[in-house]
Amino acid sequence: MTRTLFRSPAQITYRLPFQKPLLPLPDQNPRHNGMSDDQVVLGEQLERPSDLSPTTTLDALPEYDIHPQDPVYCASRFGLKYLENLRDQSVGYCTADSAANLTCFHSQTASVPPETGTMRQLRTDTMCFGRSANFNATAQKFSLGCESRTLEESEASRVPQLDQFTGYMYATGARPVMNERVVLDRKLAIEQPSRNFTILVKREGAYNPWHSLMEIWSMTMTMDVLRMAKEPGTNAPFFSLTDVDNTQVMILDDDDEGPYFDLWSIFAKRPAVRVRNMTTVHTTSENIIIPLPGASNPIWQGDWNIHNCYRSPLLATFIQRILNFYDIPTIPASHPDIVLTFIDRRSTRRIISQDSHLAALRAHIPHLKVQSIDFATLSFAEQIKVVHGTDILVGVHGAGLTHAMFLPESAVVVEILPEGLTHKGFRNFAALLGHAYFSAHGSNVGSKPGNKAEAEKMARIVDGVAKTNGAAKAAGEGLDEAPLVPVPGASILRKRGSGWQGEDVFLEEKRFLELIEVAVKVMYNKGLRNYDVN
Repeated sequence: MTRTLFRSPAQITYRLPFQKPLLPLPDQNPRHNGMSDDQVVLGEQLERPSDLSPTTTLDALPEYDIHPQDPVYCASRFGLKYLENLRDQSVGYCTADSAANLTCFHSQTASVPPETGTMRQLRTDTMCFGRSANFNATAQKFSLGCESRTLEESEASRVPQLDQFTGYMYATGARPVMNERVVLDRKLAIEQPSRNFTILVKREGAYNPWHSLMEIWSMTMTMDVLRMAKEPGTNAPFFSLTDVDNTQVMILDDDDEGPYFDLWSIFAKRPAVRVRNMTTVHTTSENIIIPLPGASNPIWQGDWNIHNCYRSPLLATFIQRILNFYDIPTIPASHPDIVLTFIDRRSTRRIISQDSHLAALRAHIPHLKVQSIDFATLSFAEQIKVVHGTDILVGVHGAGLTHAMFLPESAVVVEILPEGLTHKGFRNFAALLGHAYFSAHGSNVGSKPGNKAEAEKMARIVDGVAKTNGAAKAAGEGLDEAPLVPVPGASILRKRGSGWQGEDVFLEEKRFLELIEVAVKVMYNKGLRNYDVN
């Protein structure tokens, strides 16, 4: 399947490729060499009838145009339907006589905790587009020529009022961005519509691969929705690929750039800027885009429950965009040995005696190349290349397993979980990627140095408050780092560094070898490999 950096929404689906056109039927006139009409010379080039142009082809066979049917739950979160629902749930928040308009698009896929007492059973996630906003360098805010309006009852029954947008962890999303960086000024006139675009981004941080990639992915889906939606009064989309050269990302937070920063430019070829460094020299009138926050990404949902979703065109497209961005081939080079990459955590949740475990692994299992990688020492492009050449990715539960998205097709993910942790997020993630998944639970031994004897004596240690719903966590509940807590009442996470999050994990060598052996045997007859399992 041919992939490109920017795929049209209609292409965000899996299709078997059409077969090449068949050769036309032979000419019915007698052959000059006396052969009968039904005889064919092998290797002879058949000529096209003169009444067919070289570009004429037969229609493709419709039964080969296959679209796998996904359950509604899966399609509305991980398929094109997610983008279509966003496109179709739009509303303007400015009065009809305003010089500009603020159009917001809404999605409702995540449940809110019932104890909140809210009338809405589903959380509303929001992205917005404002036309021709003026930037005030002194105030570091955009002014939009808009007089806000109160939504009609029929509108308010399905989408929130302007002052009721959802808040998320780390004070991200449309609500704080609108409050802190956008001023609605009904007196502001527009002299000429702007052809420039600014994506207003407030990040959750800079170094966590899960958080960073989820919010970059949400940004790309925001841009896809704007490409799919027609702006009121025109027949044109809000954004097209021809606008990429006129688009910039404006960073609203003060965090470091981090290893994933370059990916914000997937849809923006103007240099990224920080609002704190902005002057009118950099920008004056801009069409502003407030993207979906990373915490709204449907991947966050249901991470404590197993779902039956086994593919995601949205995720596949995002991965391909990243591979194209770094010019990494989609299909990695083949190799006879099975490559196992162990995620070498350097601070917390290390496996006790992991070096001896890996040495035993090398000695115990044939046809296996084992490499232990500290991803923090590599650039992100180098990290992707390592994982893209990996058959089995092994790691203790944590953000490092986000790298599974860059494994080649039909790979294996092995997750070692702290004792008592029943998180299913990476299992579901592996399923969407089409990878096999295996897990084992270890014992928590604390973050201080220990040895096997101490670990074997440990009684069961269960973090009684470890289970916090992913959608609730995304909303900021229980996180000390989140100043905005819009949906109270869920379970509370312990402070970072306490409980299972800060403790090392003990897994007996025998169990470790058995776990990996199962994963390795899955790969024995994949691709060109042909190994017996015993």
